Amino acid sequence: MTTADLLFALLGAVALGAAVLPRLLARKPLSLPLVFLALGAAVQVLPVPLPEIDPVADGVWVEHLAEICVVLSLMGAGLALNRPFGRASWQGVRRQLGLTMPLTIAAVAYAWAQEEPPSSIVSRLDRSAMHITDVTMATLLFARLDREGDGRWTLTWTNAGHPPPLLVTRDGEARFLTGGHGMLLGTALERPRPDGQVEVPPGATLLFYTDGLIEEPSRSLDDGLELLRTHAATLAEHPPARFTDLVLDRTRPTGNDDDVALLTVRVPVE
Repeated sequence: MTTADLLFALLGAVALGAAVLPRLLARKPLSLPLVFLALGAAVQVLPVPLPEIDPVADGVWVEHLAEICVVLSLMGAGLALNRPFGRASWQGVRRQLGLTMPLTIAAVAYAWAQEEPPSSIVSRLDRSAMHITDVTMATLLFARLDREGDGRWTLTWTNAGHPPPLLVTRDGEARFLTGGHGMLLGTALERPRPDGQVEVPPGATLLFYTDGLIEEPSRSLDDGLELLRTHAATLAEHPPARFTDLVLDRTRPTGNDDDVALLTVRVPVE
């Protein structure tokens, strides 16, 4: 039995507990979410040797984690074995699994297969979104990281009103990638979108984030960006997961309750 098999067995036990615990706790002053919240906190607090996963070097683990995410997504969509079968009761599940998921996969696969500049893909998305959504405007950053034939890594991106990505080298030099900046989505203005491109050195870190990480009413946006750049530069030597946690802890404004999303990409050293 492999480690992956043990992991899936453990997740199966967790899923079984999710089905059984509600009945056991029905008359107890304790809810199921609190139980799993306590388990998650215990995993973080206890000295459990959790591995640092590299998406490039640990491709097999990433594949298994992706499978787990799909299973959890299906559970979140309402896929349950104990649900009575019926057209009405499964209507939401059928829409999400039979329509939303295939369309999303097809759209991502199409955009990847075209190998067009990010600006062209975002321009088509902008024109299409105006006919299928009620959202008036939105920001977006679409980027593609490619490995060239000589081993170099190149980032190509287009920015639709989003905060600029941050590039941090191994020796702690940090700079914002301000190129490729264009209009927000949903403006209905037919203007060409630019692309930005930069060579990413080995071991460098790319940080993508939302504006909740840098915006605070009591300070300017430039001050928030500079604070982020300064902290990220001093944390360059940390592993990606630790780097992300520390950046969030040191940079996020204490008085800002806005949602924050971060994506950290570490280019391998070869």
